[in-house]
Amino acid sequence: MALELKGWVRLLLALLLGLGLGAWSMRLYFDRTLRRWDPARRFVAQLGDDLGLDPVQKQRVAIILAEQKARMEARRRGWALDVSLLGRDGEGAIARLLTPRQAERYAAISDQVHDRMERYLWASQDSSTAVAGAGP
Repeated sequence: MALELKGWVRLLLALLLGLGLGAWSMRLYFDRTLRRWDPARRFVAQLGDDLGLDPVQKQRVAIILAEQKARMEARRRGWALDVSLLGRDGEGAIARLLTPRQAERYAAISDQVHDRMERYLWASQDSSTAVAGAGP
């Protein structure tokens, strides 16, 4: 019996040690790879491979990407406000057609409704996100 228990304990310790070493090695791997992850650099490298870009062209592509990202972020801030306002307009229109009892429930779940409305407005009509965001 004592030998069986010791075997059981050994097995448990081996499993725990393997689990610990696996978690440590994954963290080490991801810390080293993801901290250096740069989508723009990856895009430039892939385009360079696909088109045979020289170093000067790669540098110019990187500059273009940085400028485009800055422009996109500026527009996205404005869009976020526009989409939020558009969503609130739609929510108000829905609220106006409800009965008093429905309106009370609608007010109670307004944050959920707003989140769904924004997901619906951001998503394209043929995407799964639009279907999930529209909800029943």
